[in-house]
Amino acid sequence: MLSGAIAKGKFTRNIIVPIEGNQGPYRLSSANNEFYFVVLANTERVFIDGQLMQRGEDQDYIINYNTAEVTFTPRRLITKDSRIQIEFEYADRNFLNSQVYANDELNFKNKLLLTVGAFTNTDAKNTSINQVLDIPQKQFLADIGDSINSAFYLNAVKDTFALGKILYRQTDTLYNGNQQATIFVFTTDSLPDLYNLSFTYIGPGRGNYMPLFNATNGKVFNWVAPDINGVKQGDWEPVIKLVTPKQQQMLSVGAEYLIDNNTKVKIETAVSNYDINLFSGKDKSNDKAFAGKFQLQQDGKNIRLLNKNLQLQTNAGYEFVQDRFKPLERLRNVEFLRDWSLPFDIGSADEHLANASIKINDSAGNRLRFEVNTYNRSDSYNGIRQILDNFFDYHGWKITSVFNRTAFNSTLQNGIFIRPSININKILSKYKNIQLGLSYNGEHNKLKDKLHDTLSNLSFAFNIWQVSLRSDESKSNKWGVYYFTRKDLLPIQSNLMRRIEVIIIIFYGINEK
Repeated sequence: MLSGAIAKGKFTRNIIVPIEGNQGPYRLSSANNEFYFVVLANTERVFIDGQLMQRGEDQDYIINYNTAEVTFTPRRLITKDSRIQIEFEYADRNFLNSQVYANDELNFKNKLLLTVGAFTNTDAKNTSINQVLDIPQKQFLADIGDSINSAFYLNAVKDTFALGKILYRQTDTLYNGNQQATIFVFTTDSLPDLYNLSFTYIGPGRGNYMPLFNATNGKVFNWVAPDINGVKQGDWEPVIKLVTPKQQQMLSVGAEYLIDNNTKVKIETAVSNYDINLFSGKDKSNDKAFAGKFQLQQDGKNIRLLNKNLQLQTNAGYEFVQDRFKPLERLRNVEFLRDWSLPFDIGSADEHLANASIKINDSAGNRLRFEVNTYNRSDSYNGIRQILDNFFDYHGWKITSVFNRTAFNSTLQNGIFIRPSININKILSKYKNIQLGLSYNGEHNKLKDKLHDTLSNLSFAFNIWQVSLRSDESKSNKWGVYYFTRKDLLPIQSNLMRRIEVIIIIFYGINEK
């Protein structure tokens, strides 16, 4: 199969820092840190605490595609502890962008299946659309190499004096005694050399200019001298952000071999090539990276245990990902780093993952599964995670439980992250199919600071209990009662102490006629 297209948008992922009680709007940012862009409709995927949200005023969130802002509805209350991740595609028309994908499969007697895939996405560096670059700007981008975060180009255009214009003159000044700088100063005088400037907000402590709020004819910016240590005191600069043309390529080769009817081996390897600045010939040694995965699966082996006929499934595997590997989209589940008690903004590293699991099923759908995972990073993080998953149906009482335990060790910290959960449901057929529910969810994350031999401030724990009573969901008239309680524990010296307790009781009724 071979396909190609002129791409309209690019994919990116945002991690939103929530504000307690603030439902939004929360502003999204693009991969190139542009200040104005349009999100492509229906491409967004919004996750809160690992759960996929639904768009709509009567659902979880609404989004303004033109302003790239997301607002959450009262159905999904936002707290400072909410984990918000948003994936989306946005219109990127800085360069003409094309993509090509090729894939082929070879089947050898239904025993061996080979798959080869190749993908390339390339910006045409000499065919710009919204962003028009002149020769000096292209040379500037060629000189910075992969340092595209510093691709701010001075934007000062000579202009003539006229009433109503905001113009600046260029002058030299001294600061901190003997330091010299060339700056722009707002002027209302008719001088021979005047400049029309475009200012860009680049963040606190990164610029030398601040806006003046007493200007009568528009926003005027004033130069602020760095402090005695040379630290900048402004947020703005008379620059524009230049976007570099990029190229992303990937080649993957996979094989699946059927050892017998119930056992198979899967192997997949991939090489990525990601060039973030096609104008430059510098810093190309880190563009390519490798990833590989091996998996051994055995399904459907019949065994007899405790006088019962059961089905046994086993799985074992290993995965390696180089720190520079650039996947086309998210490589793992959205809560992967949290599962290992790692922050979402942790830097990349070489990763080694190994896993093994065993699962037992019976003919009634009951199951018991145990899994062990190890995760080792080149930044000295080492962890082991154990998962016990169970489902059991006893005379209509449906019991689902999951127990996660992660133990980890790094250069500065070690700790244990425990997450138990249990959910019990029963349909009371003698009472008009009323549904009775009981659930418990908890997290206990103890991070120990090795240097001070005490609990880290990032340690936490909470316990959530919920009891519910609901009417038959198939009826048009519905009602329900929920009792919800949550207790949060925060670190105090060497222990987690109870600090916050919340109790909520909810009654509802719906008539769909």
